[in-house]
Amino acid sequence: MRTVLYTPCWNEADMLPFFFNHYDTWVDRYYIHDDGSTDGSLDILHAHPKVEVRRFERCYPESFVLSHQAFQNETWKESRHDADWMIITALDEHLHLPQASMRDYLEARMADGTTLIPAIGFQMLADDLPSPENRLCDSRTIGAPYDMMNKLSIFNPRAVEPNYTVGRHQAFPDGTVRYPEQDRLMLLHYKYVGFERTIARHRAQQTGLRALDLANKWGFHYSWTPEQLQQEIDSYAANAIDIGAPGFSLAETVPPAARWWRAPVEQQAATD
Repeated sequence: MRTVLYTPCWNEADMLPFFFNHYDTWVDRYYIHDDGSTDGSLDILHAHPKVEVRRFERCYPESFVLSHQAFQNETWKESRHDADWMIITALDEHLHLPQASMRDYLEARMADGTTLIPAIGFQMLADDLPSPENRLCDSRTIGAPYDMMNKLSIFNPRAVEPNYTVGRHQAFPDGTVRYPEQDRLMLLHYKYVGFERTIARHRAQQTGLRALDLANKWGFHYSWTPEQLQQEIDSYAANAIDIGAPGFSLAETVPPAARWWRAPVEQQAATD
């Protein structure tokens, strides 16, 4: 079984060690498209033996968000015959299977004919980053269920095309669509790790938005004041749980109704 991962990168030097610690045991090849990093990210990427560094192409000059959507929907196709599983993700998204081996799980899903594996999203909250040898899913385990992060990140590239919406918050896959019988995969979104770090990153990311992004209010949260960001974090903290606690049950925490891929057929048809 061969797994290939595609993701963009821009000034992620502090997150990259955690990203590789998390994925290296089950990803065979990374194609990381850099958008002009200046913080040492490129040195880290070039030093990793499994990484091929590419340039992120802004194919929509007036929109970073649409360029990002095109990257997610098109770039992976060059490797569709070189992978059993394709992973499309972001550097702060850690796909996690509690107390189980991802490689064993993917081999089992390949054997039973599953072709795509959506993940149940959690907005993770932490005051800081641990030392780089730690996995975030082991050391920073407080988070809140978050429907917007219920994303499709893993699929069989020979069987389906995901057809992602903007932000990859939903997908309308074509091809042989077979979901797993049970939803066990989690997406841990490590965006809110350190308040000052998050504020600084938002301000930097805001500079990458273009006219069409601003017109559509894509990335609006990058312009939040510290007070607005704190309110957002507080709203997640009010519903946060410890995903690493004994007795944690994903099925009991997030009902199927919140998962777009489990919606009734008539509901899906109404949104097409």
